[in-house]
Amino acid sequence: MAAQQPGLDVVSYRYRVILPDSGGNVQVSAEIAFRRGGAASDTLLLDLVGMHVDFAGYEPAFRRGEPEPGFNEADETYDRRVLRIPLGTKKGGLERVRVIVSGTPQDGLIGGADARGERSFFADHWPERARHWLPSVDRPADKAEVTWMVTVPAAWRVVANGTLVSRVSAPGGRTTWTWTSRTPSPRTRW
Repeated sequence: MAAQQPGLDVVSYRYRVILPDSGGNVQVSAEIAFRRGGAASDTLLLDLVGMHVDFAGYEPAFRRGEPEPGFNEADETYDRRVLRIPLGTKKGGLERVRVIVSGTPQDGLIGGADARGERSFFADHWPERARHWLPSVDRPADKAEVTWMVTVPAAWRVVANGTLVSRVSAPGGRTTWTWTSRTPSPRTRW
């Protein structure tokens, strides 16, 4: 479990999830927006257990009216339990990291056949199980807005907490469902 991070407040998570037609290997792109106060560390610690980190990038603080600086590849370290992303020294604005992971989750995202024998996935993050597939500050007390963009075979449905924002066709006979919850919560289930 990542250490507590005084002075750090995660504002929102934006997850892009690609679920497979078969097998259990998933792909997740996470954008995590946060603010740091004076006591906050210069390293962001994210809980993440057992997944492969394909990319980690950091976007420095910026204020409204400033051009967004974009993501710079980070020199992250990962011990298969905690992902450490170095941050810049500029504090006081909204900062973001982007992390792309892949692999077969051992917990938190359960895949298999449902009662009718049809393939299904179910996310169960309570109380600290999101870390098994989602880069996050995985504590029930750490609440943030969450947006899910889940791409699945076109015949599947995606249901989540919050509001359905869109359902659009994606390449390869797939559909992307977008759900958002503006009420801060611990990594909303879907």
